[in-house]
Amino acid sequence: MDERTFLDILHTAGRLKDTLRHSATAGGRPESVAEHSWRVSLMALLLRHEFPHADMDRVIRMCLIHDLGECFTGDIPAFDKTPEDQEQEDRLLGEWVAALPPELSRDLSDLYGEMEALETCEAKLVKALDQLEAVIQHNEAPLETWSALEYTLNQTYGEKAAGFSPWLTGLRETLRRETVRKIGGEQAPIRFVTAADEAGWFTLDHDLPESEFQEKVRTRRGLVYREDDRIIGILRWNLFWDSIPFCTLLYLREDCRGKGYGSALMDRWEREMRARGRDMVMVSTQSDETAQHFYRKLGYRDSGGFTVDIPGHEQPLELILIKGLKREGADHGL
Repeated sequence: MDERTFLDILHTAGRLKDTLRHSATAGGRPESVAEHSWRVSLMALLLRHEFPHADMDRVIRMCLIHDLGECFTGDIPAFDKTPEDQEQEDRLLGEWVAALPPELSRDLSDLYGEMEALETCEAKLVKALDQLEAVIQHNEAPLETWSALEYTLNQTYGEKAAGFSPWLTGLRETLRRETVRKIGGEQAPIRFVTAADEAGWFTLDHDLPESEFQEKVRTRRGLVYREDDRIIGILRWNLFWDSIPFCTLLYLREDCRGKGYGSALMDRWEREMRARGRDMVMVSTQSDETAQHFYRKLGYRDSGGFTVDIPGHEQPLELILIKGLKREGADHGL
């Protein structure tokens, strides 16, 4: 490789210094792709002794080049990236790699092929570190730079990629707790229900079948509010007409009522529904229950009701209340 070719390669790669990602730095400015790639590579270097059987030099090489395709297309967040976007990035990157000096072209092609196949420990490490670095960066960034979607996405992004490694799974859980502290305060963590919450959940919910609890865990349609290492409140929901989020239960321990916990659970639920693209939510309560006044204070309005007179299921008038959700600007995500 001659000096001119060497410099041309560096000039192309240098575009990543000016290619901005959707995330922000701790100081609040947009992060560049080059900065992201640098820290992913540093993570690999630091983990050399945690993965003694992996070829970490090869991992570092893959980390350094994993986002070079964005020299040609810019950064597109993963959840916004279409198959067409990926195809274009792969094509432009492939054309550039093919035009490099033969030995270097073969080296890079081998690395990209391994990353795409995602079969080796090294390739799986690169994918996990790439995603976890994004979570770390969001935890460092000011909350005002987050979109509504990131309040929930930052608690789950990278779980699947990290799943092959107990060490990385532990890191992912540590990052989740860090996110919870950032967005809600360590003393008031609201999060999705997990299988580990089953015993605590059923101290408050006496109507949900056990099989349905597992479904809430799987579909992420339940929230728990923990304080002092115990569950003090829960919220679960389904979809009305298969499209409208319908809160089927909001329940707090008696000693925790009237202290804002219920409002916090409802706010978190509404933010999650908004992040999922929903623009309307529903709740219901019996006409002889005081919860109707609570919901109206939160902006819900009456939308009819129904009575049940079937023997064995009789109950007073069930009130239906609805609320429109306003969009909070453009979502950015991870």
